[in-house]
Amino acid sequence: MSKIPVKILGTGAYLPKQRVSSAILEKTLNYPVGTLAKTSSVQTRYYVSEETSTDMGFLAAQEAMSSAQVSAQEIDAIVSVSAVPQQALPTNAALLHQRLNLSPTVMAFDINATCISFLTGLFSMGHMVAKGVFKNVLLVSSDIGSTALNPNDPKTASLFGDGAAACVVGPSTSQAILGAYFETHSHCAQACQCEGGGTLLGVRRDIPLERSYFRMDGPKLFKAAIPPAMKMIKTLSELDDEPIDLYIPHQASPLALDLFQKRLGVKDEQFMHIVRDYGNMVATSIPFTLNKAIKSGRLKRGDRTLLFGTGAGLTVGGLLLEY
Repeated sequence: MSKIPVKILGTGAYLPKQRVSSAILEKTLNYPVGTLAKTSSVQTRYYVSEETSTDMGFLAAQEAMSSAQVSAQEIDAIVSVSAVPQQALPTNAALLHQRLNLSPTVMAFDINATCISFLTGLFSMGHMVAKGVFKNVLLVSSDIGSTALNPNDPKTASLFGDGAAACVVGPSTSQAILGAYFETHSHCAQACQCEGGGTLLGVRRDIPLERSYFRMDGPKLFKAAIPPAMKMIKTLSELDDEPIDLYIPHQASPLALDLFQKRLGVKDEQFMHIVRDYGNMVATSIPFTLNKAIKSGRLKRGDRTLLFGTGAGLTVGGLLLEY
C-alpha cells in the first residue's frame, strides 16, 4: 500500500477514579489469597463507579482536542472506536456528539472491530482525511468491560479494566501511516464472545445470566492468534530498512505481551507493557497505551511505532506509523 499522509495531532485519556488491586478484588469475589496472581497476573485495574462510557469519552476527547490545539468547531467527524457500546441505540458517537455540543454538520458513527477498533478506525479515517473528505477527525474509544465479567471465572474477572482514550487525526506533509495489515480468522469467532446485548438473546427472563457474561477460551485464542500476529508484525517491520522505535501492542494479557516481546527480541524500552497496572482495556487499550507513550516521552515526533493487536472475531491488525 502507499503511504497515507496523516498525522496524530493530539491525544487524551481518562481513567475511572476507582483503583482496584488484586487483593481487593480477591476479597470482593471471595477468592483465596493469591488466586489472581496465578490467573491473569494483572495487579491493578480501574473500574467505573458512576461514570458512563460517554462521561469517560467526553473527558478523553476534550484532552485530545486541547493537545491537538483544535477546537470543537474544527472537528469534521467524530468516530467511536469502542468495543463495548454504552447502549444498543443510539451509537456511542451520537451520544458523544451531543455531549461535546458539536455542529449538526459533524458526521458521527461507530466503528467496532472489538479490540482493534482503534486501528481499524485510524486506518479507515486516515484514508478519508488523506482524500480531503475530512480535515480533522476525532477518534474516541471508551470501554467499560467490568460490568459483563463473570465473578465465578477468575481468569476473566481479574483481567479487564475500564477507561477511555481519544485522538485527533489530521492531514500531514511529513508524518504518515506507512503500512497496514488486517486479517480475520472467523473459525475462532465463538472463542471470545458476549452473547448478551444484541438480538440473539434479546430481553428474556428464561435465558441464564451466564450467557450474557463475557466468555473466552484463552488457550484456543492464544494458539490461533500467535502465528498470524507474528506474520503481521514481520510483514510490517520489513517494509523498509528503517528501525522501529517503539512497539505498542494491544494490552491483552501479561502472558501474551511477555511472549510477543520475547519472540520479537526487543528491549523493555522498545516495548510498551502496561497491562499489569491497568488490565485489558478492550478497544481502549491501544489508544490509551499510545497516549501514555506520547505523554511520557517514550514516543517522540518522527519516531516509527508499530501499533498491533488481536481481537474477538478472531481479528489481527497492525499499523506502522510515523509519529
